[in-house]
This record gives sequence, C-alpha cells and structure tokens, in this order.
Amino acid sequence: MEKNSLKFFSAFTLSLFIFSLGYQFSRLWIVFFAVGCVFFVVKKVISKKFILPLVIVFIILFVPDIIVRPARVGNLLFFKNIGLGLQTAELRSEGGGRLLYNKATVGIKNLIFNHFSYFSPQFLVIRGDENYRFGYEGISPITLIEYLFIFVGLFYLFKEKQKFRYVLLIFLLFAPLAGSLAWAGFSISRTLPLIVISSIISSYGFFGLIKDLRNSKVLLWVILSCLFGYGILAFYSWDFYFNHYPKRAMTIRAYQCGNKEMANYVKKNYSSTETFYITQKNGQPYIFLLFYLKYPPEKYQKIASLSAPDRFGFGQVEGFDKFIFSVSSNIQAKKTVLIGYPDDFTSEENISLNKIIFGTETIFLIKEIK
Repeated sequence: MEKNSLKFFSAFTLSLFIFSLGYQFSRLWIVFFAVGCVFFVVKKVISKKFILPLVIVFIILFVPDIIVRPARVGNLLFFKNIGLGLQTAELRSEGGGRLLYNKATVGIKNLIFNHFSYFSPQFLVIRGDENYRFGYEGISPITLIEYLFIFVGLFYLFKEKQKFRYVLLIFLLFAPLAGSLAWAGFSISRTLPLIVISSIISSYGFFGLIKDLRNSKVLLWVILSCLFGYGILAFYSWDFYFNHYPKRAMTIRAYQCGNKEMANYVKKNYSSTETFYITQKNGQPYIFLLFYLKYPPEKYQKIASLSAPDRFGFGQVEGFDKFIFSVSSNIQAKKTVLIGYPDDFTSEENISLNKIIFGTETIFLIKEIK
C-alpha cells in the first residue's frame, strides 16, 4: 500500500508541475485536482505523511504567480471589465438599489450566465471561439449529434449509477471556468477540457443507447442515422476549415498574414534605409522582424522602447533599432520607408505604392521616401 501511495503521489505531483507550465486554464485545473485529491483520494490512498509534502508542492507551484503577479491574468478577470461598472451604474440610475445592484451581485450574475453559455449549442456546435484565429461560424468544436448525446450520456451515467458519475459531472461543470472568468468573449483555447469531457460523456451516451436497443429492430437504423448525421456534419465542418476558412479576409488578418513578406522587404532594404515606420494595425510587427531578421536578443533587450501596460496587461513595443511602430502622413524625412495600411495613405497613393498582398487581401502599402 505504501509503495502504491508513493507511486500515486509522485505521478500526481509531476502532473501538477506539468500543468503549472501550461496556459492559464491549466492552472485552474491544478486547484481542481488538488481539491479533488483531498476529498476523493487522500483518505483512502495516500498516507498522512504525504499530506505535508503535497501542500508544500502545491505552494511551490504558485510561488512564481505570487511573486510576479501577472497583470494579464488580473486584467482579463470579469470583475475588471469596464462594462461591469457601467452596467451597474446604469441599473442604479434606473432606480435599482445598491444592495441588489453592485459590482459583486451584477458580476456574479454575469459570471453564472457567461459560464453556462459555454454549454450552449451556439458555442459548442455553431461558432466556438470568438477570436478568428481559433474559431469561425461554420467550424464546429463538436457536431450536433455529439451535442445531443451529451444529455443522453448524463442520463445513462445516473440511470446506471456509474461509480464516477459525480466526478464526470463536476469535470463537465468546471471545464469552462477559465473562459467564463474572463470578459474577453467565448474562448475555445481556455476551455479545451470541455470538448474532451463532452466527447467522453457523449460517447458513453451513444453506447448506452446501443446497448438498450440491442434487441430492437430499429437498432440498425439508429446506428446508421447517427453515423450518417455525424459524417455529414463533420464533413462540412472540416471542409469549411480546410477550403474556405483560410481564404476569409478576417482569417487572413487575424493570423497576421503578410508580416513575413514585410520582414523580407525590410531585410532587403535595411542597409539603404535610415528609418522604417511600420503600422501596428496588423498585430505587433516587432516579433516578426526579430524572428525573420534573426535579430540578437541581447541587443534587442538593451534598445527596445516599451509603453506602459495596456488593458490586457501587455506593454507595447514602440520601437527598436531603425524601427518605429507608428505611421503618419506627415513624415517626409529622406531615406525613410513607411509601411502601413491602405487607410494610412491617400487614395492616390494607394494606386501607385508598392503592395504586400496575401490571398485576396492587401495587407501593407509601402511608401519609400528617397
């Protein structure tokens, strides 16, 4: 028993450590599994002498966050949303009392509604992530067939009194928390565990139904209907993803396409140009320049000019070396290159200037001042 306990403890702490190196949603799962370990496992599997080391490991995993206090995480939390304050103020101006309408009550209500909206077909079946880099209407995280079988699966889990039915239900309800805590809209990247646990429960529901219908004449029709429906819906989703999604203008810009070509242009003209003025409307170009120019990190760190952190907790790179990340029509200095969006230049200039085109989209216009 002690040997098994040691193996379990070692595997568990290693898993927590790996989770701590992941994205923000994985850190919430550290808390989830730690609490779950205390309630479901510790008393039966781990001897008491492992509890103190477990607490120490748990604290160590969060030391970096306690020391650094990452601003991005704090700024994305729902109660930091400016809209929450405006909504609360509006409700009070319409006669709502402070006791019923304050940031805590309105925020918690919004959080609950936001959390359960992740279980809606609009998110799981139709749209997914609101960020065009991770989702688009027509790309389904799961198909409608899988979505319907989630409810069938829950029914069979509790009907058959499966041992881990409550654990799976808690997993399911907890999975969207990293997304619902943020005010930045639906996020598939923060709620990937929801897709995993939904697929497990959905599969259990499908096989539970097959088992109940094994002696029925409609069994074959049920199987064929489900497979046909799943196949058609999955086909259209994947077809859109591979053949249509990459060609959409919003996708091209969301993926910051054209920055590689822009960096190649800069590389060819670096020695003959004194200053490059580059727009940030297509993301942050500095990272592409650093990568494609193979710029020495130690040199960049000494000369980079950074702004104060924005509402997302990021400081913007305003410039380094020959690069200034701002474009103005007033710039007339010699040996200067302006790389901007079409709306950074006049309509006459749009016709005559060099262009960087990706797919169907004109990403950058290049104005050379000799």
